Amino acid sequence: HYDVIMIEGAVKFIPEALVKQLKDGGRLVTVLQSNGIGNIVVMRKTDKGISTAEHFQASVKMLQEFAVDKTFKL
Repeated sequence: HYDVIMIEGAVKFIPEALVKQLKDGGRLVTVLQSNGIGNIVVMRKTDKGISTAEHFQASVKMLQEFAVDKTFKL
């Protein structure tokens, strides 16, 4: 398990598999993009769960591995 995981790019979602790799007290840092706006997000794992804090807006390249497929749904 890791103390810090940093995703170097913008993501639309944070996979649960990455969060599970954090130690207690560990942090995950990335740019989480929602509605075209990227925000620096720091997630911290504690014995009570996951806390998330947004810090400021940032513009970085979207990582295609974390893109959400655009599909037509009714």
